Amino acid sequence: MEVMGEAKWYNDWLISWMRPELGRRVLEVGAGSGNLSGLLAREVEELVVSDVEGKYVGSLKKRWGKRVRVRRVDMEKGGRGLAAGYFDSVVCVNVLEHIKDDKRALKNMRRWLRRGGNLLLLVPAHTWLYSKFDRNLGHFRRYSEGEVEDKLGEVGFRVRIVRHLNWWGAVGWWFWFKLWGRKEMSKSPVGIFDGLGRFFLWPEKWVKLPWGLSVLAVGEKR
Repeated sequence: MEVMGEAKWYNDWLISWMRPELGRRVLEVGAGSGNLSGLLAREVEELVVSDVEGKYVGSLKKRWGKRVRVRRVDMEKGGRGLAAGYFDSVVCVNVLEHIKDDKRALKNMRRWLRRGGNLLLLVPAHTWLYSKFDRNLGHFRRYSEGEVEDKLGEVGFRVRIVRHLNWWGAVGWWFWFKLWGRKEMSKSPVGIFDGLGRFFLWPEKWVKLPWGLSVLAVGEKR
C-alpha cells in the first residue's frame, strides 16, 4: 500500500514501538515501496531490505540502495544470500497475511536470526474486520492475538510481547471498508487518519486495549 507512505506521523509512531528491540543488524522483509526502510536505516548500523516482487526490489534499490543492501527474498522458500543466525532482528510489517504458508515463513525468519534475536511482527487484526479490500490486497487472513502467539510458539519463538495496536485505525477501517464497502484507499482518508492519530493514539503507550487495527508481536528466538 504505497499510499501509506503519506502517513508520516504514523510510520514514525510504528518505529517508536520497535526501537528498543531492533539491535544493530536488521533485516526488513516484504519492504514493498520502502515506507519504513529509511526510518529503520536511521536506527541501526546495518540494514538489509528485501521483497519477493522484482518491481519493488528495483524501486528499493533506486530509492535506498546507497544506504542499505537490497535483496530479493521469498519468505516461503527461504532467502539466498542471507546468512543463517546473523541478524539481531527481523522486521515484518503487514506482510505475513499475504503468505499462504505463514508458518513456513515464520520458520525462515527465525532461521535468519541469531539466538536471542527478535522477530518484530505486525499483522492485521480481527477476522470481523476482514473486507473486500483485504481480499483485493491479497490478504489470506487477519489474526487474533492468540493465533499470533500460538504460531510463534510452534516454530520456536518465546513471545515477549503480543498486543493490539492502533484502535483509531480499526474504527476507520470498519467505517470505510466494512460499513461503506469501499474497495480502495486514497490519500484523503490516510491524511485524516495520520493527522488525528497523533491525538488519539497516545494513550496506547500506557493502556493495552482489547482491539486495534493490528496485532504487534515480539518473538525472541530460543
